[in-house]
Amino acid sequence: MTREIKKTKKKHQFLILILNAPLLLFSSKPFKSMTLLE
Repeated sequence: MTREIKKTKKKHQFLILILNAPLLLFSSKPFKSMTLLE
């Protein structure tokens, strides 16, 4: 039971990271210039 909860928690954190990553990339200027260069 506890293992399953930990797994789902990690999954949720991963999803949150994926959802927040673009926002963080767009909000910070150094990352913006980096993505434009790529």
